[in-house]
Amino acid sequence: MTRGTVTGPLNGVRVLDLSWLLPGPFCTQVLADLGADVIKVERPGSGDYYREMYAGAFAVVNRNKRSIALDLKTDAGRASFESLLGSAHVLVEAFRPGVAARLGIGYETLKVRHPRLIYASLSGYGQTGPYALVPGHDINYLALAGALSIPGHWGEAPRRNGVPIGDLSAALYCVINIMAALRDCESTGKGCYIDLAIADAVLHWSQVRFADYAGKWVHADPGNDIYTTADGRSIAVGLVEDKFWHNFCRAVGRDDLLELNTRDGAAGQEAMLARKKDVMTRIFAERDLASWERLLAEHDVPASRVNDPHEAVSDLHFQTRGIVSRFVDPVTGRTLDTVSLPGGAYGKGPFSLPPKLGEHTEEILAELENK
Repeated sequence: MTRGTVTGPLNGVRVLDLSWLLPGPFCTQVLADLGADVIKVERPGSGDYYREMYAGAFAVVNRNKRSIALDLKTDAGRASFESLLGSAHVLVEAFRPGVAARLGIGYETLKVRHPRLIYASLSGYGQTGPYALVPGHDINYLALAGALSIPGHWGEAPRRNGVPIGDLSAALYCVINIMAALRDCESTGKGCYIDLAIADAVLHWSQVRFADYAGKWVHADPGNDIYTTADGRSIAVGLVEDKFWHNFCRAVGRDDLLELNTRDGAAGQEAMLARKKDVMTRIFAERDLASWERLLAEHDVPASRVNDPHEAVSDLHFQTRGIVSRFVDPVTGRTLDTVSLPGGAYGKGPFSLPPKLGEHTEEILAELENK
């Protein structure tokens, strides 16, 4: 990673980021990758405590940003913040509902002086509703929105993924709303308020599974699961369509298993799926991972090794696509991998390093004085 100005379609857009931890900063990282000037507004002394909780994650999601340390409870801090607002197009905050208003920086207060401001509040349950003030984290939003009721593995109770799906999906929905608001502001000259709830984002994603819910969940198909190979590695297979199940059966020389690709509601489905799981478990234990990769590739079967983090970023596929960059975090001295914005059209770098707390305070204040 090298310091420098990131170019992109959002050049000229200034974003004030008052959020911390993961959802808000991930949203503003995407905006920064697209060229926006993201200024991370932090409390002097403590700042974003994600720095200490997960130093690597902090570095990755706060690239391409600048940091200013302001105490918004002081007259001087509020005056500097007001000056920043004069040049800002977007504000992202992740306080509990009501906190921003008590600090005197709520949307209803700011829109009077800054009618073009796009103000995004990112919270767990949103600004309204009976759970608005209830504390929560990713697992709670997934549970409330029904995502944790959806089975992903045969014979196992549903459980959460290790990736914080709720936090990250909400961050991207926030980006979508901000981009739409920027476009709208071009024609109307008006800003808007975005009330982005993480639980709402999860519910929006979950609806694609809810649509086929018929009073109870049909167990997940063992053909779309993870298995252990003879050398103790894991392989994921996605035998969703009939053609791929047929390809798999022929690859292993077991045409007698073709009948096990049942459809929801079929007579004896539970027993057949149980047999399918047992048979596949035993079959995959017969060969090592490399042998399975060769065999299944030859027969056009969707299969992928389960990579650990180091294997994933080093995988030839991602390396060939050129989306992984490596940098040394100047604060921790750790070598970290960061991934470019998917799509390839924008956000390819070079990236700037994550800022130290208040690193750009003097620089930003000097800019404000010269305007």
